[in-house]
Amino acid sequence: MRITALERRPGNKGVRLCLDEDIEMVVSLEVCLQRGLRVGDDVTRAEIDELNNAEERKRCLDSALRLLSYRQRSEAELRERLMRKRVPPEVVRDTMERLRSAGLLDDQEFARTWVESRNQRAPRSRRLAAAELRARGVTRGVVEDVTATIDERDAAYRAAERRALSLAALPYVEFRQRIGGLLLRRGFNYEIVRETVQKLWRDIAPDGDSH
Repeated sequence: MRITALERRPGNKGVRLCLDEDIEMVVSLEVCLQRGLRVGDDVTRAEIDELNNAEERKRCLDSALRLLSYRQRSEAELRERLMRKRVPPEVVRDTMERLRSAGLLDDQEFARTWVESRNQRAPRSRRLAAAELRARGVTRGVVEDVTATIDERDAAYRAAERRALSLAALPYVEFRQRIGGLLLRRGFNYEIVRETVQKLWRDIAPDGDSH
């Protein structure tokens, strides 16, 4: 087969490649340049298959980079999104390896950043943070390593401090119920909930007396 035409498509949508057997295909300009394609070149069926494979890998990598540009993702999250696009498993595997090698895909860093962000915006317990990371496909070892850095007593206090200030005028029993409920929903255990409620009450209540 011989290449009879190479035509740029409008809007940066690749190159239209025409062959003398009435075969047409669209390849990216990047792949076209990498392969050194020119009008008049002879190409084999195997070379056409290689072009298609190169295009599929480029599309997969472009999709992965686009997803990562929105926010960090775990390996499992990214793999699932790429597989959803019906990309062949071997192409997804190779793309993931390229991203790992380039330092663009790192579950340890993803988990650390996730925990730091949550700890700043909406502090939660180690148990709840771990559950959130596991739901995103992060391995148990990474989850345990990263969540071990959470200071639960500090996190519990910060998680309820603002709410406690708005409830300072309530009787202690109602204050305890509301703050305790909030902390339990954030995954803290009963001991930490009890200690935090009492500390917040001492710090903000008019007389600090729970009795």
